[in-house]
Amino acid sequence: MIPVLFALAAGLLTTITGVGGGALLMLGLAVVWDPLTALAVTAPALGIGNLHRWWLFRRETDFALFGAFIAGALPGSLLGGLVATRLPQGALFGIMAAMALLGAARALGWFQWRPKARFITPAGAGIGVVAAGAGGAGLLTAPLMLAAGLSGGAYLATAAGCAFTMHAGRLTAYAVEGLIGPSTLGWSLALAVAVTSGNLLGKRVRAWMSDAVTRRVEVGAMLMAVALAITGVTR
Repeated sequence: MIPVLFALAAGLLTTITGVGGGALLMLGLAVVWDPLTALAVTAPALGIGNLHRWWLFRRETDFALFGAFIAGALPGSLLGGLVATRLPQGALFGIMAAMALLGAARALGWFQWRPKARFITPAGAGIGVVAAGAGGAGLLTAPLMLAAGLSGGAYLATAAGCAFTMHAGRLTAYAVEGLIGPSTLGWSLALAVAVTSGNLLGKRVRAWMSDAVTRRVEVGAMLMAVALAITGVTR
């Protein structure tokens, strides 16, 4: 039940704020299970969730930006997925914790990464590698999309499409390494249903939430992710 609640919160959070849901789900499941299992189970679930979010806002997709990003992100996520399966559990938790801290610093305004839009393809490659091993790709993808001038529905749609592509890449790598099987796919399906339900709920909620409230939700979620990361590293 706890993994399903995390998945529902992930869909809700990402659709409201555009970032943070994947990191929250990944860290929550890494504490409940272990980092490698969390990576394998969440890849299909988050992939479906992002595909669904992309479909909801599909008409606003910036396909030129999307194409430039995935030219680097798809091979990057494949490489990152292969590397992640060979890392020890402590190293995976350490990477996840670092991403959670980065997300919290960004949400609190302590750290601002402002990449140049012309670096979209090489940045996508780096983000793909990190996403496959630690999740939370939205924390790095979001400022890249914003630097390229996207906002509102165009930002949500394009970011969701980019995220779906990276999840597909890492899922392929996990399957090659034998991490995907009947036991993980059952949980993935249940989590995918919860994430898409959260997407639908988030689409309704974001219509009446103010920017200030949305900001507080993002900060609160990132602080929760940090707490989960610390729990995982110290357990």
